[in-house]
Amino acid sequence: MNMDKIEELEQKLQRYKSIFLRYFADETIEEFLEGGTLQNLSGQNIEVSMLFFDLRGSTAIAEKLEPIVFSEFLSELFTDVMDLIYGNGGSVNKMIGDGILATFGCPSSKGDDTYQCVKTALQIREYLHTFNDVRPDYLQNDIRCGVGIATGQVFAGSIGSIRRMEYTVLGDAVNVAARLETLTKELKHDILIDGNTYNKLVNRIGVEKAMLNRVKGKTETLEIFKLLRLLEE
Repeated sequence: MNMDKIEELEQKLQRYKSIFLRYFADETIEEFLEGGTLQNLSGQNIEVSMLFFDLRGSTAIAEKLEPIVFSEFLSELFTDVMDLIYGNGGSVNKMIGDGILATFGCPSSKGDDTYQCVKTALQIREYLHTFNDVRPDYLQNDIRCGVGIATGQVFAGSIGSIRRMEYTVLGDAVNVAARLETLTKELKHDILIDGNTYNKLVNRIGVEKAMLNRVKGKTETLEIFKLLRLLEE
């Protein structure tokens, strides 16, 4: 192989890496570049656990802060939350305003994806407790969040056009996770999980059954649990 071809391949790898950094942990990126899972990016049906994180009261916070201060605060918060996601083998699929959609189990399974997903949610809870203990003076109130978790089959892959491609996930589990996050306000609990998630971890997590089992946009009832803690194994 001549030097021009080698240089071309190196440039291609760097372009891939710059794209992957938006979504995946360093460990996952190395797997891609070594050729182990690149084929998964074109699209596959796979079981994943979805974590939908939303910052509460961000509009009220933004109204009280200078735009640059609010931007710096949000960047710091998101960086720390995303580090927890990456540290547990998850991927950041989307950043939506003041929310994050994370996936555990795609583009490749780490073997204990659902457990890592709920562990991440509990670590986010603990992180916010610590953050609020030492929150900066410009924040008048505690920072709170809502988290919804659902597990199920989704399509995971790259979609779009030649002008813009995006790695995304599509399926009922995505919608359920988003709905559960919204329900955290009504049920006054910060982390809600669906029945599929609970059934995979029935002896590994402490939960409380939620009284409400109707989710907007779904015709069938849905088992909903308040996530309390991990159980000692």
